[in-house]
This record gives sequence, structure tokens and C-alpha cells, in this order.
Amino acid sequence: RPGGAHGRLAGRDAETQLGQSGNTSQVLDTRVQRLRYALARRDWPRATEMLALARDTTMRGRSAAYVDLDYYDALLALGTGRPNDARKALDRSQREAARAGEPPTYLQLARRAEAEALLGRLDTAEASLRAAMARFERYRASRETREQRLAALGYAGDENDPDVGVATVVAALARAGHTTS
Repeated sequence: RPGGAHGRLAGRDAETQLGQSGNTSQVLDTRVQRLRYALARRDWPRATEMLALARDTTMRGRSAAYVDLDYYDALLALGTGRPNDARKALDRSQREAARAGEPPTYLQLARRAEAEALLGRLDTAEASLRAAMARFERYRASRETREQRLAALGYAGDENDPDVGVATVVAALARAGHTTS
């Protein structure tokens, strides 16, 4: 494992120094980066630890408005086989976005479709997937140039999980014979 214990200690030293500086935003950014890395590596214990530390940072600062930790909570729940917990986390994420006047994002909708598919709720999964695709298409169509519309495909996913659960949903729908377009 690259970095191993030495890398974790160095990261904690840097985090301690940031914390002492009072820069809550940088501490949160560091913890979220470490959380994303743990999720990408499927290191669930480490991701759980980093999510808790990130939540602790947002409680002590005003950074909660800048990062959607409920979305990361949903990713962790999906990764550890708890789709119902993922659904609850996505509900919290969407409620918070709605309070800020934001509609559900493509990522939120795609992950909801994944959670619903894993729960066997295929009609709801399909509806969520259709809503996600419509959201993405509206975004893509709003790009001015052909190059920007093509580049939008690169922003559709999570850098550590490009299909954002879409393959899981499509496979579940296909297995159940949901083949209409």
C-alpha cells in the first residue's frame, strides 16, 4: 500500500497544522480528499473514519454548505451493501439542495436509481434513472459548442466511479426484462 502508515501519519501532521491555523475550510478539503481516495480504493473502514472527521469539521465551521457529505455517506452505504441507508442519505442530500433552491443533481438521481435497483424497486429505479438522464441531457444541451457538449460527458460521472451506478441499474432492469426505451 503506497504511503501506508507513514503516509497516514504525515497526513495527520499536515491536518493538525491546518487545524491549529484555524483554517476549517482547508481541513475539510483535506478530509474530503482523503474520503474520496478511500472510497475509490474501496477502503470502507478508512472512508467511514474520514466521513466522520469531515462531519466533525463541518459542525465546527461553516463549511457544510460547500460540500455534500450526505452524498458521500450514500456512496459509502452503497459500497458497503446498505442501499436503504444510501437512499436515506440521498434524501438528506436532496432536501439540503432544495433548501438552497437547487434541483436534484444528475449524481444524486443516478445514485438513487442505483440504490432503488439494489433494493429491487425496479420501477422506481427506472424512473430515477430517466430523471438523471434528462437532467444530464438538459445540462449537455445548454453547452454552447459541440466541443463543450462532448466534454460534458467527462463531467457526467464521479472521477472514481465514472458510471455512477448506471451500469448496476441497467443490468438489473435487463435481468428483469425491462427493455422498453
